[in-house]
Amino acid sequence: MNKNILKEFSLSEKEIEIYLVGLKIGTSSLTRISKEAEIARSTTNDLLNSLNKKGFVSISFQGRKRIFSCVKPSIFKEKFKEKEEEINKLIPELESLMKEEFEKPKIELFEGNKGFKSVAKSIILESKKEYSAFVGSESLELFPEFHEQFRRTRKEKQIHANILINKTHSTKEFHQKDKKENRTIKFIDVPEKNKNTSLFIFSNKIAYIIVSKDEQYAITIESEKINKLMKDIFLEYWNKI
Repeated sequence: MNKNILKEFSLSEKEIEIYLVGLKIGTSSLTRISKEAEIARSTTNDLLNSLNKKGFVSISFQGRKRIFSCVKPSIFKEKFKEKEEEINKLIPELESLMKEEFEKPKIELFEGNKGFKSVAKSIILESKKEYSAFVGSESLELFPEFHEQFRRTRKEKQIHANILINKTHSTKEFHQKDKKENRTIKFIDVPEKNKNTSLFIFSNKIAYIIVSKDEQYAITIESEKINKLMKDIFLEYWNKI
């Protein structure tokens, strides 16, 4: 028997010995317990009184004579449960004392045609089931072959896309194919100057992509907090439409 585990319940070695002897011989007098444990009578008396205060031994009387009974071993399970409940209450208090660790976002810049395409591919690779995006319609008009390949790969990987985009003749046609393309498009008003800009929210990142004839670049920010913030902003728009 691994007696050491009983020490976790604030019992000394001698208290454990007395408790185990009590279990073996059952309800007994001080004299008998002392004799069986081979511990001095006065010491046994002190140990039994201590066990009584801790809830492991009960005391009754036969006339003037004290009789001691060890509480059933299931007491340890109850004591453990009590301790677990106390710890569960304590943990939030302890956590409140901790200084929240600042998460430093990881920011990367990708320039040129290859750079923005690399980020677009990472959106597919790192998204699990879906991603959300604010998409500028003009960004879809450039590099049509790449965008077609992007949509095809997303479909193959069964990644659903939730897209907010400005309404044009082309985007209305896209919208009609939503079910087939495994996506959901909703329309919003987009300022003219932002129609070549897209913002993708995926995994634990966001990707800000600008595509025009003159320049193409992308900025990715890896941060759980910023990702969650942008998801909340996206849903705020999404749920209003």
